[in-house]
Amino acid sequence: MSGRGAFAVLAGVLASVVLMVGCGGGDSETAVAESSISKAEYVKKAEAVCKKGNEELEADFAAFVRKAGNAKPTDALYTSLFEEVVEPNVSAELEALRELDVPEGDADKVEEMLAAREESIALAEEEPKAIIQDSEKVFGSSTKTAKAYGLKACASR
Repeated sequence: MSGRGAFAVLAGVLASVVLMVGCGGGDSETAVAESSISKAEYVKKAEAVCKKGNEELEADFAAFVRKAGNAKPTDALYTSLFEEVVEPNVSAELEALRELDVPEGDADKVEEMLAAREESIALAEEEPKAIIQDSEKVFGSSTKTAKAYGLKACASR
């Protein structure tokens, strides 16, 4: 496969990963704090964070593809993709999600969801190629926990 064809495949697969990444990743030891916000209000705010994050991730990925041009996908290119696009975007989303008030009684569920995102990013950092080649392995758990909580943009595929 030519460099151009290989990178086109990479671009197509990453587009689906953008949707799987949904909301967040990165490292944080900050626990979520409960408040009187309703679950519906939390979901609405979290969805807005994830929708904005997905749009920014897509824009940054498009810029990355333009910059890479016809480059053949290599380990170095996958690492750059993680470092320049995936990690900064999903870490920013995670930080924004951690700033949201959490419905009373849901702190454990939300913390589990955010911790799953952090684990996804750790897996992607260890094996950047998996972002493209086995995105379900990397992001599957975090996608499932977000979906189980009722989030769509944060768990879309």
